[in-house]
Amino acid sequence: MNSQEKQPPRTPLWGRVVRSPWTVACVVAAVVVGPSAATASALDRANAAPQHSAPGGSSRASVREAVPQPWQALLKE
Repeated sequence: MNSQEKQPPRTPLWGRVVRSPWTVACVVAAVVVGPSAATASALDRANAAPQHSAPGGSSRASVREAVPQPWQALLKE
């Protein structure tokens, strides 16, 4: 090959890395796993918290008292 023949332009290293299948796979994994890991962590913290009861108790009687009088007939035992 002499110096007068044109060589195809060489892609810089950064350009080759960005187009690598491993780079694409890692980006996809980060997009999928990142939010799910954050959600799982938040759910674990929520499940570890002590449970709270509703103000006024949680019995059916207190629920009946909160319903307006005309609609109480619609509630079933």
